[in-house]
Amino acid sequence: MDALRNKPKPKEEPEAAPPPGDKAPESASEKAIWYINRLFALEHIYSGEEPEYNENGKFRRWVKVREPLTSEERKAERQRRSKPILEAFYAWLDTIPAASKSDLDKAVRHALNEKKYLTRFLENGNIPLSNNRAESAIRPFVVGRKNWLFSATPEGAEISAMIYSIVTTAKSNGLNVEEYLEKNIFTPDALILPW
Repeated sequence: MDALRNKPKPKEEPEAAPPPGDKAPESASEKAIWYINRLFALEHIYSGEEPEYNENGKFRRWVKVREPLTSEERKAERQRRSKPILEAFYAWLDTIPAASKSDLDKAVRHALNEKKYLTRFLENGNIPLSNNRAESAIRPFVVGRKNWLFSATPEGAEISAMIYSIVTTAKSNGLNVEEYLEKNIFTPDALILPW
């Protein structure tokens, strides 16, 4: 994505029509994203979703239409459908002439060096394609980290960490966090943890 963002943009005429939505990739960065998007699209299908398009024929969103595949079914489908895309992607990566230390070169080297880990999702239907859920779960800590610099005491920082832990655990267990804290934590009674 960084390499694509840093790519010089061609000057266009103001009246020029926008490019078609499913145009062929023009650069190595676009082609890499094209491969990766195919893998994510398959994951949506494995999850029981289908694409929904607006009246202009442009993609709008993924819509749940059936039950997701079981772990074993997902593994089998990944072997049948995702693996060939991944193999083509890695075969193509070996052919890219990228300028040394460019954004594209860094991305290619990362993908090649981490192949063992980036392809592990093929081995088990329970392994997600991306770590987006984990990233979302730690986002409050990343945002809060700057605030913790201003904790007046180590004990205050420790209490903040405890509250974050309780809130995250309550979320993980599907509880209404505000209601849980109000009824179970901030009462003169006992502390009841969400698990």
